[in-house]
Amino acid sequence: METVRTSLRSILFGLIVGLGCIGGLAVLADDSVASLGAGGIVLQKTDEIAILSEDLFVGTDVVRVRFAFRNETPLLIETLVAFALPDIDFEDYSKHADLIAAPADTLNFIGFSVVIDGRALTPKVDARALLAGRDVTELVRGFAVPVSFFHPDFQPTLKALSVPARQGMIARGLLVADTLGEMLEPNWTLRVRFYWHQRFPPERTVTVDHSYKPIVGIDPNFSPGHLQQEDRERYCIDHPVQGKLARLAEKSRHDAATARRLDYLLTSGGNWRGGEVGTFRLAVDTAAPQTVLASCFEGLSRTGPTTYEASRENFVPRRDLHFLFVEEQPRAAE
Repeated sequence: METVRTSLRSILFGLIVGLGCIGGLAVLADDSVASLGAGGIVLQKTDEIAILSEDLFVGTDVVRVRFAFRNETPLLIETLVAFALPDIDFEDYSKHADLIAAPADTLNFIGFSVVIDGRALTPKVDARALLAGRDVTELVRGFAVPVSFFHPDFQPTLKALSVPARQGMIARGLLVADTLGEMLEPNWTLRVRFYWHQRFPPERTVTVDHSYKPIVGIDPNFSPGHLQQEDRERYCIDHPVQGKLARLAEKSRHDAATARRLDYLLTSGGNWRGGEVGTFRLAVDTAAPQTVLASCFEGLSRTGPTTYEASRENFVPRRDLHFLFVEEQPRAAE
């Protein structure tokens, strides 16, 4: 008979495209350890389960990742496993037209899928409202307003609020209004976690696959000739990359280009046994050969017309991944 350890800790798969959106960026996240309490999922660490390998594929249309986990103990571990999106700010989210289309599934709005050792399962969803770092989920629900911006009744509910309810939410900082008091927007950020229960057999390897469509931040008027210092640092834009961007701008309409920004929170992968990933493999697809890719991940080399790859052994994730995809805007025929 197997000895069973029921763990209150859980493994957190965070994106986050990944994705949640911060400052117009698609943000995806790696695995970590967590527990599910009254205030949602809380990050923790574990020395019991190791990441033997992680294969990450990043594209602006899809993100796929496969993990090989190994329970290093002689005990069966039953735990909560979760995938986390970074906090989503409504103001930043609403600035990008590609981000505000109604999703087919208002809960699983990124089409997040989970496959464990070849068997698909449906995760549950935990959505929380945060205001200045404080959980105000129940306060929002107290006004009968959906917590999620993606809920089909979200905007209609805001418009239909009674005057006392509207004033109450504004007074508590939950809503902001324009000078005429006609347009209402949520002032809270949305925190979403997909989660499920998982069994890790003793001294055995479990493979976990998931994929999703990332929410990608888009700048249709990106100017390669006027780079912000923040972009230079975030994407390690050196002289060779800047030269590629400048040549691309010369081919583009109005010397501008379209930039797509996508982040992956890799550092949460350090919450596993030893704080490292045994073998880490990264593949990035730009979709078009002329697209310029910028990223700080060292060793990322071009392996095909649109593909870049890198790998690490005994990889300790010390910084998150940030990708900048820049494509030209074709000039109009003269």
